[in-house]
Amino acid sequence: MARRCRFCRAIARSLLACMLLVPGVVSAQTYAPLLDTDIPVAMPSQRNRTVLERPHPELAPLGVTASGFRLYPVIGLEAGYSSNALGSAAGAKQDAILSFNPAVRVESQWSRHALSAGLEYDARRYATVTAKNQDGWRTRAEGRLDIHGDSNLLASLTYERTFEDQYVGSFPANAGASIAVRRSAALLRGTFVANRLRLLASGDVNRFNYADSRTVAGAPLDQDYRDRKVYRASTRAEYLFAADSSAFVQMTYRRTRYDVRTSGLTDRTSREYRIVAGFVSDVTPVIRAAAGIGYANRRYDQPGIRPVRDLVADVRVDWNVTALTTVSFAGRRGIEEAIEPNAAGYVATKVGIRADHELLRNLLLDLGVDRERDKFKGIARNDRLTRVSAGASYTMSRNVLLTPRLEYVRRRSEGAFPGPSFKEVRFALRASFRI
Repeated sequence: MARRCRFCRAIARSLLACMLLVPGVVSAQTYAPLLDTDIPVAMPSQRNRTVLERPHPELAPLGVTASGFRLYPVIGLEAGYSSNALGSAAGAKQDAILSFNPAVRVESQWSRHALSAGLEYDARRYATVTAKNQDGWRTRAEGRLDIHGDSNLLASLTYERTFEDQYVGSFPANAGASIAVRRSAALLRGTFVANRLRLLASGDVNRFNYADSRTVAGAPLDQDYRDRKVYRASTRAEYLFAADSSAFVQMTYRRTRYDVRTSGLTDRTSREYRIVAGFVSDVTPVIRAAAGIGYANRRYDQPGIRPVRDLVADVRVDWNVTALTTVSFAGRRGIEEAIEPNAAGYVATKVGIRADHELLRNLLLDLGVDRERDKFKGIARNDRLTRVSAGASYTMSRNVLLTPRLEYVRRRSEGAFPGPSFKEVRFALRASFRI
């Protein structure tokens, strides 16, 4: 019975997300993926915890108790610098950046079931390039109903205003201001666990609304044609071979409907089918790995847009070189939405390596390099992105956290329909005050 419980707990841990596996970078501007994976997969067991995952309860904020809940308020202040705030190929404009980021998270403290909610606000101000000023926010509520053992039902609602990263292949080549995106999402996921078998079914609806922007010359830049809804349904079967090793097969159907339905090539309403098989395993006592490889087929309603078929993949390997140092390799390949009128989409291939070192109990250092290649379908265009970053996380006390970061980014776009090409250096120093 004890062994069976360990199996179930090991499987249940895969509720933590890591399918979007390129190492994260916290910089002067932080952007999250607009559409995350619908059924996340995580690394196995607590045995191979990385430096970042190792708990430090003596440094963690205590929060505030309120009945059966605990509140975690935080206020973030950040000062930063950008050598090329607009991402210009020529005539780069340097600028200073100030940010104010209050947030609060509330979590239930029940022995069964769970309820959590969060509210975040991000005010970002540029000293001279005011067109890049941002006011973003995010609200999220999530509830889990425990049915029996590790079987449960999870539901979440999200409403946010974020901003498109000028590094991604879908960013307009002539944009001279930030592009705000409002996203509303609802998700329902069921999990059934029986001995070594775990079955999941998930469905979610996402609504994207793009705000109009401005060109570098100051002219209006219409973005309404990008507004869309995305419906997804997924199922996954996972089998646990040992306490730290499992294999899975996942199938996903995705329906994308654009609001502006025309006969032109900007209407990329589509259907996509994807199947992925993979494994999650503690390979050795110091190495763990997760990998999923499959095939995706996206077909468009417009007859003039050719289908996009390609391999998709997510791979991550964590190696605990010593008790204080972790080296991580990550790779991802998938089909993304394009905005060029003649492009069906583009296939993004990303690889990265990152090292994290615990210099002191309260001081973590990191260094990372990642590369991305975007190959557009239907037009002659290839983009390449190189990013090098270094940073630290210094916990002065339970209540004060300092995170400096330095980052260099180079983006190159070539072909008959090139996107933006530029270089940028970013630096930021953030102070987070927690309770």
